[in-house]
Amino acid sequence: MTKSQKQQNVFYFKNVIRMTNEGGTYIYPAIFESFTIEGGKMFGTEKGVKAIKAITTSKFHSLVLTK
Repeated sequence: MTKSQKQQNVFYFKNVIRMTNEGGTYIYPAIFESFTIEGGKMFGTEKGVKAIKAITTSKFHSLVLTK
């Protein structure tokens, strides 16, 4: 995945965080995982976090954490 593609994914996921209510859930259908939004961060399973980190830039990784 190119750096540009990863940056576009960061833009997308930042909008997901911004638009999802505190305590709300984002479902990532491509990998059958759900994430909870808390404090401006995404919390998910180890599998889900690994998948998102694989398609985003390292600067975004601090916003995606395991439960």
